[in-house]
Amino acid sequence: MFFDGFRCGIPLLLLGLASCSIREDRSECPSLVILDCSCLDAGALAETGCDELSWVLSAGDFRRTGRFPADELPSEYIVEAPRTEGTLIVIAGDDGLFEADEGLRIPEGESCPPLFAFQAAVDATLPEVRVPVLLYKRHARLEVRLRDLLQESLSYVVLGSVCGYGPDLEPLPGVFRVPLSPDGEGRCHVVLPAQTDGSLSLCVYRYGELDRIFSIGEYILDSGYDWEAPDLEDITLEIDYVDGTARIKIDQWSKTLYFTIAV
Repeated sequence: MFFDGFRCGIPLLLLGLASCSIREDRSECPSLVILDCSCLDAGALAETGCDELSWVLSAGDFRRTGRFPADELPSEYIVEAPRTEGTLIVIAGDDGLFEADEGLRIPEGESCPPLFAFQAAVDATLPEVRVPVLLYKRHARLEVRLRDLLQESLSYVVLGSVCGYGPDLEPLPGVFRVPLSPDGEGRCHVVLPAQTDGSLSLCVYRYGELDRIFSIGEYILDSGYDWEAPDLEDITLEIDYVDGTARIKIDQWSKTLYFTIAV
């Protein structure tokens, strides 16, 4: 067990007279908030590339932050907090981009980091409260398979309107722009944060000039994909330029959509 916090502000010599006793008013004593990490699998986290966890405990004007190495994850960690309702946020896989005041902003040109996150309300009005920590997948790996689009004159960019997550872990509005580099078979990958609409686009450039825009955000929504799910699923999208079809594959589910190519 790890312990972090402040004391009741009482000199040691007076502890015998003024300590927080069950016979006295404990309202001025801090609440013990227990971060229960016993259900987290450090090995599984390491396999996803997460080397540490960050946490933020906020209650009114109070804020306490900390980090745990993933390979030294405690089964529980105790933080003293003021007697008020608060919020606990725990994140992993943020690549050091998450800031308690600003959230996580993805640099332009880069994919979303492999983010896992947890958020819970904390009733710190109680003398002691235990919060079981469970991490949820807050990124979606999108594989785009391009058919009949592999030409030296063409280049590709995924453009979106969500550039990360705010301090409250809500999607953060902003420019998301990632160039794609297809392999020899036309496969390319980008990692996305949770989306708020269907504005995600695949832009095709010919000799540096915009040639065509595929509304892949709309295709994904038409497939029934749920961006508000606790765990985001990975997505496979096939675009056949000649046939004018877009095939969405999510896990074992698939759907073919048709679009018109303007001449």
